[in-house]
Amino acid sequence: MLRKDLADSGKVKTIADLKGMKIAIPSTGSVGDMTVQKMLQDAGVKPGEVEVVVIPPADQAAALANGAIAASYTPEPYIAQGVQQGFSVKWLPNSKTSPDNTAQNALIVFGSALLKDQDLARRWLVAYLKGARDYLKAFGVKEGRQDIVNILVKYTTVKDPKLYDVMEMPYLDPNGQPNMNTLEDQYKWFAEKGLYTGKKTLKDIIDLSHMEYAVQKLGKQ
Repeated sequence: MLRKDLADSGKVKTIADLKGMKIAIPSTGSVGDMTVQKMLQDAGVKPGEVEVVVIPPADQAAALANGAIAASYTPEPYIAQGVQQGFSVKWLPNSKTSPDNTAQNALIVFGSALLKDQDLARRWLVAYLKGARDYLKAFGVKEGRQDIVNILVKYTTVKDPKLYDVMEMPYLDPNGQPNMNTLEDQYKWFAEKGLYTGKKTLKDIIDLSHMEYAVQKLGKQ
């Protein structure tokens, strides 16, 4: 996100134009941190030429409004709120720094109960995949959209249904397949920065066998 006055004036057009200014990230050692650091590096901005500060997403709009920061790595629904309130504009998607111009920001992680009960794990993933496909229809071809919005309003922290008209909704793979190119790129960055020092690779911790069962059960899309 870029502060609106900087966008309107044309003072900031590229990442390099942010030299001497502040960029906010939600936390250090995060995907947001990685994205901002990669963007700065790709733009030839040297360490120290831009100040990176940690500001929680809920507080970033106020920081943009009072001129404390010039730009921020911001997730939804705070993107939509900043645009609605006139403090900021959408600028650069995080996919700009990812292979294939895609960005995988989340994965399904099983806890001990699902790891022990394979039947429960499979049934859960069948249900998840059904929901993911309904979600894609709702925000794609608008089929059942109001029903899905009502569910999201009820069970998520985004309670304002109007925000779903302006938020950029994340994509969910209809077959539950992660983007391995993006994950490998992220793994490499975290390891190079010393944020992950373990020996396990993605192949050691990602198991798609239950998801493959769910796809077989429901059919591939």
